[in-house]
Amino acid sequence: MTSPPGGGSRKKRPVLVPVIAVLLATGMGATAVLGGLDRVPDPPPAALGPGDTLDQGQFATRFLGTKFVAVPPANRFSEEKRFIDLMFKVTNLGAKTVPVGSPSPPGRRSSFFSFFGGSVLRTEPEIKSGSGGTGLVLTRGGVESRQLHPGVPATVVVRYELDEDARVPGTLVLHMGSFEMQERFPSKVAEWSSVMEEAGDKRYAPVVVAKVTLPVQRGEA
Repeated sequence: MTSPPGGGSRKKRPVLVPVIAVLLATGMGATAVLGGLDRVPDPPPAALGPGDTLDQGQFATRFLGTKFVAVPPANRFSEEKRFIDLMFKVTNLGAKTVPVGSPSPPGRRSSFFSFFGGSVLRTEPEIKSGSGGTGLVLTRGGVESRQLHPGVPATVVVRYELDEDARVPGTLVLHMGSFEMQERFPSKVAEWSSVMEEAGDKRYAPVVVAKVTLPVQRGEA
């Protein structure tokens, strides 16, 4: 048997297996060949209701309900005020005390948010309120606070004062965001930040992790 030109033994040529066969054998399918793997879609927002609890990363939040409150005028020179209260039981799972915060005004889509109140991204239908929502913590004795202490469950109320012509809805759906630990640039210090996603044109928007359906109760101030 003669050796090939240049001497030495003849090397076996590698067997070329078509790429499509490999992908099919591994279960990856033809989508990889025809333009890349399909992206696994994000899970849809959780559907929650009264009494349910949402893990928001920085907070464990239980949804207590919503309430319409009418406050009679204090005197003949004042007018009746009407409010819608969103009520939560919130436990700060972080390591330090943080402000409760407030949501974005109705009709304005929330972008980056830092505190619990901002994680109420929007309501459906949108509440007609010129002043927007105000977040506060109810402590023992009815004293109002603006802080959430680590590991202490707190009753949080986000209150909207309704416009004069606003109708009181029978049900509200809260679109809720969440938080994750991220390193700040350039300090590289990890802090809680809102979970965001690409929204086109180099913009980002908060991820809606839950839609919470709550009936609007009638109550007293």
